[in-house]
Amino acid sequence: MTCSSRMEWIFLASGSSGNASIVRWGETCVLLDAGIPFRKLESCLAKVKISIEQIRAVVLSHTHNDHCNPMAIRSFLERGVPVHLDGSLIGPLNIKMKVANDQNLFPLKAGAVREILPGWFLHTHPLPHGEMPNLGIVLEVDPGLFEPALRLAYLTDLGTWNEKIADFAAGCDLLGLEFNHDEEMQQNSNRPSYLIARNLGDGGHLSNNQAANCFREILVRSGERKPRALIQLHLSRQCNKPALALQSAQTVLESISVSYLQVKTCKPGSNQLRIPWDGYRGRLFGKESDRVRKMSGSNRLNRPSKAKVVVFTEDSQLVLFPME
Repeated sequence: MTCSSRMEWIFLASGSSGNASIVRWGETCVLLDAGIPFRKLESCLAKVKISIEQIRAVVLSHTHNDHCNPMAIRSFLERGVPVHLDGSLIGPLNIKMKVANDQNLFPLKAGAVREILPGWFLHTHPLPHGEMPNLGIVLEVDPGLFEPALRLAYLTDLGTWNEKIADFAAGCDLLGLEFNHDEEMQQNSNRPSYLIARNLGDGGHLSNNQAANCFREILVRSGERKPRALIQLHLSRQCNKPALALQSAQTVLESISVSYLQVKTCKPGSNQLRIPWDGYRGRLFGKESDRVRKMSGSNRLNRPSKAKVVVFTEDSQLVLFPME
């Protein structure tokens, strides 16, 4: 695989109705979480011009229904596609799929590193999410040919965070992080009291404020290799708004010197959000670069420092880049 091969992270679904994303390197794809039915997954892939046959491996953070559709996983196993998940979840998943233990189910252990495909390295770390084991994921792709390895982090469904989690995600080029709810909206929602307490507790989901603090710590610990994109994930349809999630990230970026960083919000439900991913960190690419530069003169919100400009674009993203 040459370094000129297309690399991108494509989000197909996000939120309580289902989560699934594709990491693409050339014609090879890895599916992160499979929380939607198989036919819907095929339809979503067709919209981004990817076939199901291009998926060479599946990685599950955990097996809650919005991250793991058992029949979708069964369909992959029937096609001989390896599925990687926490080892303790294999038995219960087999029961849900109504199959015997499949040789293509590969157990993961938190804190381990595994080469799931040639040049694809999977790092895992435990995340707090109630009683079910949940894995934070760092996927590292090594293009070879003297190019640096590329890293993305995927952190979702965690009720709290700590310095070890921030260390685990530090130094990644792309950061997918849960911004689940606004605390006030959660508390004032018409949800059952037990569900509100769970979502606000350490075994639930990150609020915008918690996620922002985690994001800040990841930036600090990343040193010179800060992420060039933050993707806000798993927003609650009832208890959050994209503008609130963006504002929480903006507050962090105004306080930390960043030469260039994009923030994109995965709205609840089906998505076709594509994040280009390659070795040239700190630059905008193609039409997106032209569009942002044209907008920077008229849509500036503020100038938090002399080193950067902050703008909103029409698809709900925050962009920072060096001023010329």
